Amino acid sequence: MIVMRFVALFLIVSILFLNTGLHVEARGSKNSASASDWTKLANLGGRALSVGDYKNAEEFFIRGLKAASLAYGNESEPVAASVNNLGGLYMQQGLWEEAATRFKLALSIRRKVLSNDDPKLANTLYNLGICSYNLDNLEAAEDLLRESLEIRTRIEGNEGLSVASEMLWLSRVYEGQLRYKEAEGCIDRSIAIYEKHLGPKSKETLKAKQKLNELLEREAY
Repeated sequence: MIVMRFVALFLIVSILFLNTGLHVEARGSKNSASASDWTKLANLGGRALSVGDYKNAEEFFIRGLKAASLAYGNESEPVAASVNNLGGLYMQQGLWEEAATRFKLALSIRRKVLSNDDPKLANTLYNLGICSYNLDNLEAAEDLLRESLEIRTRIEGNEGLSVASEMLWLSRVYEGQLRYKEAEGCIDRSIAIYEKHLGPKSKETLKAKQKLNELLEREAY
């Protein structure tokens, strides 16, 4: 199951996977037609994506990327947000190579223009980590997810809900590396967080417990 994160100041598209939402990045600041166009196009792309209209979503996001580049320059957060949105579009379709290429570009820009504690940086690290996992590059996936988790922990503390979902993804990486005890520890931590915030019978808690049971059964073999 895919989890994508986008940070939005404008439109929020409520597609839920584990316990996080898919959000489309958009904001307007400069007083120019291109800046206004970017905000509008990002939101149109988000609406198209929310109903599975991938063709129009891609068109809007590409046009939005061009508008952001004209308004803000190629190495700006709006351009990174636009590229990140394209990565999310391809990610949702399971086009991992295409998605990873966009997330790598977004990450290279965000490392330059954002602070090390910015949640948008964590979002791109997280998305690229999931792509790397699905491309069987487990070492890269671990590094990316761990860095994202460190940022989330600094922002939310050790018991934030985003921390729980990221721990679950990290457990998948460890499981793929046959590091079962570490995977088990990640899931245990996720369960504790979900139980605290959402209760023992929440959908997220039950899914995490199911994941733990599946892991323990696999270990038994």
